[in-house]
Amino acid sequence: MTRNPDAYSVQQQIALRQAFYAHHEKLMRHLAGTADEPQVRKAFLSFADGLAEYAANGSEAGPPSVMPDRDLIGKACGFQGRLETEPVR
Repeated sequence: MTRNPDAYSVQQQIALRQAFYAHHEKLMRHLAGTADEPQVRKAFLSFADGLAEYAANGSEAGPPSVMPDRDLIGKACGFQGRLETEPVR
């Protein structure tokens, strides 16, 4: 979709984006269920909640960023810096 966006209608782009976030929300909720530490489980569930909000966004503009805030996961897992992602082009 990023290589040839004109090949998809706006409605198809929105549906694909929503399916992407819904799929990853499901994966994060499963991952949270496997976490032994409560703070890690809470961080994963918080991220999954953010993905659910993104999946519910049916606007053409879409969510405000590529992924919801990941800082809680970084803190719970002991990362020293901020986790950064960039869209694949």
